[in-house]
Amino acid sequence: GAVAYYEGAIIDITALMTAESSLARTEERHRTLVEAIPDAMLRVRVDGLCIDATPGTLGVLPGAAALVGRPLGAPLPPAFVDALLRGVRSCVEGSEPTMLELELESPRWLEVRLAPAGGDVALALLRDVTPARQLRAKLFRSERLASVGMLAAGVAHDVNNPLAYLTANVEIAL
Repeated sequence: GAVAYYEGAIIDITALMTAESSLARTEERHRTLVEAIPDAMLRVRVDGLCIDATPGTLGVLPGAAALVGRPLGAPLPPAFVDALLRGVRSCVEGSEPTMLELELESPRWLEVRLAPAGGDVALALLRDVTPARQLRAKLFRSERLASVGMLAAGVAHDVNNPLAYLTANVEIAL
């Protein structure tokens, strides 16, 4: 029972180890980048199953932690879910990105950008646009008030001209 000889091969795996290390660093950079995004990102199937959600989802959608691995539904409003799923189906079937603006709960609005993510899955990016909508509404109101003010100034000017004419003629007559 003595070993007569060894047979084997030596394979240089330096390139493989370098590639794996580079891949791990790239993956960590991308994970850090995605986790830092404050917007909600979900991967959703056309049947409504939520496959993934980023940590930023918690700040945008209430109860988002309970969504992963389950069909979209409570605690999200049914009208929001229906509109989102119609957008997901449209995006996946048309293979083109889609953008929606949906009311989550009054007066909260979300901008939803959908992009095909392969097969029957869409990537949904959700951003709270409520402050921007409120700012647009204030701007609209202030523009409307400014136009009413200009109209009132014009009417006052038109009324003042004949009154000035009458006052001048009355003074001359006296």
